[in-house]
Amino acid sequence: MSAIRKGVADTQVADLSTLYVSPDCQHGGVGTRLLETVSDELESRGATTLELTVFAENDGAIGFYEARGFERVGEQISELEAGSAPEYVYRTELDP
Repeated sequence: MSAIRKGVADTQVADLSTLYVSPDCQHGGVGTRLLETVSDELESRGATTLELTVFAENDGAIGFYEARGFERVGEQISELEAGSAPEYVYRTELDP
């Protein structure tokens, strides 16, 4: 799910590696509830910032995270079996 690492200025950065919702369940609030549950758990473990990556072509996920306050802070290339794919790095501050 995620790992917490020490960031700069005493921040604890959590990396969310995967959050998928079946297409049959999208637009029903499932993703929002999952993200809220993960965020609450990470906060309880001391995380102050949440980071994740989204494939650059995944407009649905980009819209989902941006609508929930995530900001694009970088880009990277992910190496996959079928080749490479550009990704965006997103970050949000968690509530104390």
